[in-house]
Amino acid sequence: VPGSGDLRIAEILFNATSGCSEFVEIDNTTDSILDLKNTFLGIGSSTKSEVLNISSTGHLLFPGQKLVFAQSVEALQVLHIVSVVNPSLLLSMV
Repeated sequence: VPGSGDLRIAEILFNATSGCSEFVEIDNTTDSILDLKNTFLGIGSSTKSEVLNISSTGHLLFPGQKLVFAQSVEALQVLHIVSVVNPSLLLSMV
């Protein structure tokens, strides 16, 4: 499990327009490979909140690598032109 400061929230898109997908992007800020098994991300608003287990089985995030969580991975790939990104680095928040 990553320690304090090992992961950085690099970008957040919230209140996305119709057809777009909200997302959160995190970065591995270390020189080490991080196993995200049982690492949690809290997502909330004024009306609801939830805790997302990034990976219950394990997901390796390499140094400097980014991981994106989106409500709709498909919409994110179309609207943000990220089809060239490794699909394993795009995870659904649903």
